[in-house]
Parts: sequence; C-alpha cells; structure tokens
Amino acid sequence: MIRLEVRVRNFGTTPALAHLDCYFVASALPHGRRYIWNEVARDVAVPASGELPEQIQSTELTQVTEQRFSSSVNMNPVTGGGPTVSQSASRTTTGAKPYGWIVRLTSGDRLLKVQASSSELETIGRDANAISNLKNVRPTGR
Repeated sequence: MIRLEVRVRNFGTTPALAHLDCYFVASALPHGRRYIWNEVARDVAVPASGELPEQIQSTELTQVTEQRFSSSVNMNPVTGGGPTVSQSASRTTTGAKPYGWIVRLTSGDRLLKVQASSSELETIGRDANAISNLKNVRPTGR
C-alpha cells in the first residue's frame, strides 16, 4: 500500500476547481510487466490564495513467494554402497510489487501539473495515451 499527501495550491484571487488523478503502477512478477493496479480520482475546490492537502492511498498489492525443498535418501542394497542423498530447492514469486506513482492535476481539458515517483513515470504522466496503455496492460501478461 502506498500513501501520498498531495498539496494543491491556488495562487489566484478567486476559488478554483481542479481534478486530481493518481495512478499507482505495479511491476508484475516474475516477468516485470508494468501496469496500473489502482487509480484514485477526485475533484478538489481550492480557496483563493490557499492550499488544500489531499491524502491519497492505494489499495493493497499482493505478492506470493513459494519455496519448495525436497530431500531424498537412496539406499543401494545391490552394491552394498552407502546411502546417497539428493536435495533440491526452488523459489517462485508471483503477483506484483509496487513500481511507483503518478499524480496529474487538471482543470477542464488543461493539464496543470504532473508529479511522479520517477522521471520515467513523470514522462508517462504527461501523455494521456501512455497512461491509457498502462491501464490496458493485463497484469498476468497473457
């Protein structure tokens, strides 16, 4: 789960209405394909010459790690040799891990501000088509 505090400022002399979109991006395991796992959208009314703090929280993201261990002892009564021991271990991780977040502030059709957890996600946040592409990714990669 990711929690963000977003502060929207209005430098104008009249109240302003704006819209916040926050996208939480995950990286699917084991292949690393990125997708938007949670989206939070809300309208905000900011007073003239004021600031409005907004608390935004993602939903939980699931990751499962499975570890398997096996051990076997083989006796060889024909040759009279001692026992042989074989062991194996494997680890599989599925689900997803958080990759980052994108926050977009708009007013009408105008993009006012984009902030993100990385420069790569900030670039994606400036492009509505790139965001749409991330929304359309299926987490399983199928």
